[in-house]
Amino acid sequence: RDVPNLPNWYLSSDGNFSKTDVNKNRLFEIPIASKPKGIFEMPTSLKLKKYADRAVESRGPMIHSNESVGKRDKIRQLFSSRMLTVDNHTFSPGYLMKILDYNVNRFKSHDEIIMSLIGHPKSMDKYHYFLLSEFVRLASKKYGRKLEFVTFTNLNKNLSTT
Repeated sequence: RDVPNLPNWYLSSDGNFSKTDVNKNRLFEIPIASKPKGIFEMPTSLKLKKYADRAVESRGPMIHSNESVGKRDKIRQLFSSRMLTVDNHTFSPGYLMKILDYNVNRFKSHDEIIMSLIGHPKSMDKYHYFLLSEFVRLASKKYGRKLEFVTFTNLNKNLSTT
């Protein structure tokens, strides 16, 4: 993707997402933390089987589900980045820490890094809430006072006052 190599930025007013804007009245980009998939990672198809017991029980058919995935899409998915999400039952707390650490190291020259973690409650069950709480515990233990978990509402208030 052609975006600035920054942890965060204000979106350009001309619609060109590869540029930043200094005007703080613009939209502020808070990316979902992610990292490239490693070549030695277990293939997702195997992880889906191995960790099937962690999956949320089926809640019926999905409206936008497409059963057949083409070869091109399968190859693209094979190398896609892994997002910091707590609704993926194939992830572990340690793997979420790897994603966090990757981003902290990538942007270590910046004073502040704001990133988001995602998870849809309808896609979550006991394992996913454990994953979230354990990730918060591990991240807090490792980064201490350097790390702060905030809501988007509170972050917006803080950004508005600076």
